[in-house]
Amino acid sequence: MLTKTSRAIRRARKSAKRAIRNFPSIVGEINANELLIISAQAAQRDIESKAFDHDSFGEDNFTTTPFLEGLSQMSSHQEELVPQRMVQAILEDEAEVSTLSSTLLPPAIRKEKLQTALDLSISKLQHERAVLEGEIAGKDGLDWSGELPDVSTPEKHRWRLARKILTLIIVSGADIGVLWYSLFNVPGFKYLEAFLFTAPAVGIQLVFPHLMGSKLASLSKSPFGSRFDKNADPGIQTKKVGHRFSLALKRTILWAMSRARRRVLDLTIFTVLLTSWLIFINAVTVIRMDYITKMANEKDGLSDIQALALANFSRLTLIGLGLWLIIMVYKENVHATEYSSQQQSIFKLEKRIGKLEFLTKSIEARIEVVQSGIEQNKLLWALKPEQYGKEDVMARGVYLRNFVNEAGEPIFSKWVLPAEPFKSKAPNEKE
Repeated sequence: MLTKTSRAIRRARKSAKRAIRNFPSIVGEINANELLIISAQAAQRDIESKAFDHDSFGEDNFTTTPFLEGLSQMSSHQEELVPQRMVQAILEDEAEVSTLSSTLLPPAIRKEKLQTALDLSISKLQHERAVLEGEIAGKDGLDWSGELPDVSTPEKHRWRLARKILTLIIVSGADIGVLWYSLFNVPGFKYLEAFLFTAPAVGIQLVFPHLMGSKLASLSKSPFGSRFDKNADPGIQTKKVGHRFSLALKRTILWAMSRARRRVLDLTIFTVLLTSWLIFINAVTVIRMDYITKMANEKDGLSDIQALALANFSRLTLIGLGLWLIIMVYKENVHATEYSSQQQSIFKLEKRIGKLEFLTKSIEARIEVVQSGIEQNKLLWALKPEQYGKEDVMARGVYLRNFVNEAGEPIFSKWVLPAEPFKSKAPNEKE
């Protein structure tokens, strides 16, 4: 995130430098120290040039010199250039502020979208929590109440997913090995044909157990609201055994009768899936045993017990792999899984929103710093006319002092020295 902030600031500075390059050139600001040196040198050159004598100055003659007149013009021009120089001084910073301000819009839009997604995930999480806590009905209107999964950290959620994926990988790998090798040994089957038949066969071996596990899970759940809550009747422990038995029987009847059509449909689907799956396993076992029998007959053959054992072993291998998936799906609470997924989604969204907020605040802080510099520059340039006026007075003083000293004539001193304070008594002088 610091890299993104630095990249945005670098882009802003490049944009600002381009703006500076397009700014028209203006006369540079004169250094005050250099101006004083030039004034002293100008006074010396004016005296050495013999262009001035004691008749040049007086009441009806010159009251200034060309250098002093040029100094006044230069000071006036410096003051006129203050607005342009101020614009040039703050142009780069203003361009940087403008560019940085434009970079705030995309993160704001992304944050708004992420915030909407976060609100939706929080709403879904609250719904799943309510289902797991038994407050509302879950999938198919059934009671899916259960323990809330521990997803306090992203690692725990990833481990929940990893276990399921790892199980699928192991089962898929074993099924692929068994089915492909069995089909590969069918006469006329080569690598491609065996693979083309293995792919859908593995799908059956994975999908059917998943569907059967899902249907078993639905069949094992009670309709929502049919649970008998002991907390609702504190005196349940004191009731007679017969009364408690009648309540349990009533609950069983309600469980069997409620949503009967849905349960019959689920049971029918489960029966069809189970029958098809067992037929598929038996067909694969027959293919496998035919190959094994042919291979064995080329040597010593198989006894009936060995053939029966191998056939059962082949069936149980495929059934065991399928049962692994059936049990995994049956034990899995779909709402607990969804709760975990939504919590993980919230973790990710909050992290991304936090990064965008950090980026936004970093850019805003940079804008604040640059704007503060702009205001300081404006204050400094507002004082420039006064500064130029003082520098003009200082340069005139240096020029006149050197002019008088180089000339060495009273007429020049009389011309240069003002009425105050030289022609009035000193404050400590006595009457």
